[in-house]
Amino acid sequence: MKAIYRGVKIEARRERCLGGWDQVYWSGYRQSDGYGVADGFGGGTVRECFADMKAEVDRFLDEFGGDEMKHSADCHEYALTLAGMPSSISTKPTKSNIQQRE
Repeated sequence: MKAIYRGVKIEARRERCLGGWDQVYWSGYRQSDGYGVADGFGGGTVRECFADMKAEVDRFLDEFGGDEMKHSADCHEYALTLAGMPSSISTKPTKSNIQQRE
């Protein structure tokens, strides 16, 4: 499935992975500049993943106002939570950190 939802190009598809079983792959990229709102793979149906992507786009635009820095920090925090690591051990990305790296 492919669609443009609130300025974000969303795609969800089922394909055979290298391990030989089917996976659902999804992605969402903002049309204006190509910023990746979310992408990944997993189980479920294509329709479920597509609906989840629409919900993530809504969250990105409504909760974070389309601000990449706030969204990136939130995704980083969530990944640490999934890994069972306290967020205090990591440096959240900030505009000043990113500008220093460039």
